[in-house]
Amino acid sequence: MGLNKSMRSRQGPPGAFGAFRGPFCISNITTGWHIDHIYDGKFPWPTRNRSLHAVKNGNHFTQAAGLVAIHPVAEVLKDEYSHFAWLLRREARRRFGYDPDGIFSEKIDEYGFGKQGNMKIPRGTTY
Repeated sequence: MGLNKSMRSRQGPPGAFGAFRGPFCISNITTGWHIDHIYDGKFPWPTRNRSLHAVKNGNHFTQAAGLVAIHPVAEVLKDEYSHFAWLLRREARRRFGYDPDGIFSEKIDEYGFGKQGNMKIPRGTTY
């Protein structure tokens, strides 16, 4: 496809849809909702040193399972509170099997998908 890391950083999540001529509707920007990556490098799992940053990884930048249409208030919650960010990530795993950090799946493929079926719930968590 040829989108380098700096282009991905400048264009952000809407660019992920536009890169493949996906259905990103510019007219909806005025409503205040944004398209945002749920794996943004923030809030690694407590037993891990880092979390995926989708904008910096070409295999995940355009992954629709890792993008969410989010209200500005919810976006602030996702950016400031790890519990809310991990709630969205858990939901991506439940709905689509997407778990690039491998927290809720026994095994994941190179695109961040775990085997569909039962979700692993890590011990000692409230997420």
